Amino acid sequence: MLVCRGERVKLHTGSVVCSFSISSLLSIGPRMGAPDRLNEIWYQSLNQMEMAPALVGGTRESCARYFSHFLRHWAYRKDAFDDVLEQFIDNFLRPGNLEGGFCTL
Repeated sequence: MLVCRGERVKLHTGSVVCSFSISSLLSIGPRMGAPDRLNEIWYQSLNQMEMAPALVGGTRESCARYFSHFLRHWAYRKDAFDDVLEQFIDNFLRPGNLEGGFCTL
């Protein structure tokens, strides 16, 4: 259920409530599609494609490359997840786990 009150939006899903400001979303405008920004948001489009789980989970190497990209790119300590990367891969390669993380409805 989506509830709008002023500039606040709340998304209720069972016992989980996600809240965000509409004004911050509206201020994004065309900047997010600018060429210098696309290299930071490409995965948002990929994650919504039906083929995403097959591409990311096609091989152990493709799964490792995908997740290590985010774990290294966004982390302050680039090696922070190196010791547990294999566990991430094992988990996401279990049947249904990748599909559950992508929005392919």
